[in-house]
Amino acid sequence: MSACYNLNPPRHESTWDTDVVIKFVKESDEDVGLSLATLSQKTVTLLALALFLRVGELASIFFQSVAFSDGRVRFSLLNARKAQHDGPLQSFVLEELPDEKSCPVRALRAYVDRTAGRRNGVNINSPFVSLRSPFAAVKPSSISRWIKTFLTADGVDTSIFGAHSTRGAGASKATANGVSIDSVLRAGHKARKSTFRRFYRREVEP
Repeated sequence: MSACYNLNPPRHESTWDTDVVIKFVKESDEDVGLSLATLSQKTVTLLALALFLRVGELASIFFQSVAFSDGRVRFSLLNARKAQHDGPLQSFVLEELPDEKSCPVRALRAYVDRTAGRRNGVNINSPFVSLRSPFAAVKPSSISRWIKTFLTADGVDTSIFGAHSTRGAGASKATANGVSIDSVLRAGHKARKSTFRRFYRREVEP
């Protein structure tokens, strides 16, 4: 195993700072002014950062479970998470952030509203749909491409960091802002509420 590790060392020892994404979205147009392609990319990227979700988990969100109420969104997954071996399917509660442009809940609501006319029998269970007719439910590979495209626009070097790097970047930001390692580990697999708000503690709290 040591020989395998030496032949295939990790690609990088650090990760990118989520602040570059937040700065980018704050300087961009409001959600209503974004193209559907850009809104799609923004929504999946913010959700991935907020909940440490893998692209496969984003693709498995059960659309009919998505419910907005009282400044938050609730939803469940259709499939078990990668490291889950027992127990019920995962459910999530994500609260709105004070800053509208960087809020994943508001981005998801805008996306759901924008794609309402594209809902049909082939995408009834998926929140994310392709940009072209027949608007099929997108696969993890498409969501991965959306995230990488958005990160590239933000200035992240996607020749080094792929879509999966959002988990590490989000976790690093959370721990840097005081979230315990145990909480981060739970959020990466079993969290029911996001630690995303803590990422911006220095901006929100006086």
